[in-house]
Amino acid sequence: MDNFQRYLTPDTGFLNPLKNQILAGLNEDLIPDISHLSEQLHASLDLTRVLQTFTREAANFVQLSGMRFQCESTCIETENFAQGIYEHITELSHNQQTLGYITYAAFREIGPKEAKVLHHMQSKLAQPVKHALHFAQLQQQALKDYLTKLGNRASFDEQIELAIERCERNSTEISLVLLDLDNFKFANDNFGHIEGDKVLQEFASIIKQSVRKTDIAFRFGGDEFAIILDTDNPDVAIQVANRIHTLMSQSEIMLRTCVSSSIGYAHWENGESSLHLFSRADEALYLAKHNQKAKQLKRA
Repeated sequence: MDNFQRYLTPDTGFLNPLKNQILAGLNEDLIPDISHLSEQLHASLDLTRVLQTFTREAANFVQLSGMRFQCESTCIETENFAQGIYEHITELSHNQQTLGYITYAAFREIGPKEAKVLHHMQSKLAQPVKHALHFAQLQQQALKDYLTKLGNRASFDEQIELAIERCERNSTEISLVLLDLDNFKFANDNFGHIEGDKVLQEFASIIKQSVRKTDIAFRFGGDEFAIILDTDNPDVAIQVANRIHTLMSQSEIMLRTCVSSSIGYAHWENGESSLHLFSRADEALYLAKHNQKAKQLKRA
């Protein structure tokens, strides 16, 4: 290992420009000293930062441009991953449990010697990745409504600000849709809370069926919901509302409990704050509820 360390620059610890020749001459049995790596990787619970730290260290021994980690819950690429010409895919596991799959992107083909070095280094990566995945899962749970699995109010507050930032940065637009259930209290009181929970879950399912994957739905609590529509077309909100009303009219539990929905929306205007956008959508919802009640009185 001493022969290898002589080629590291003293200031950065990165290989000097002779790295190609050095790597080509590595003895097949030469395994790098990575005793310091574990402490670096355990310094953060942010998965992207963990992967980036590992990539920088691995690039001292293999000509990596970056790496991608993929599992059921996430897919993260480090900086410059797309610049790689060759790829090497391997499984990342911890205590015989598969955590996900790593794709290394490199500027030159990863041969057996380089693969051996990477697999050796991965022994330090598995546990930090497991901890980071668990932390991310806890964060996601904290931002989800336990009953409907939609985002909660804290998630909405975060996502609406991010959505407006994207609008201002990319010159795009969004619509905010607010919804609540009419007659829900009556249904809850007369059919019981278990049936009331099923109504809320059914409504969440109807919302999911009515929007695209780029749209985000939330439950504020009680019978109040919201949707952020990723669209430049204000008419999309009307189309979504119509789909929701149609699906509710076809739902057995909604018909049996006599629950319907009022929906209001507002389309984001350039320079508008999230509070002002919400206020306009809330006013539209109030008018929708007022008109719904007026219709009910008229029918009676």
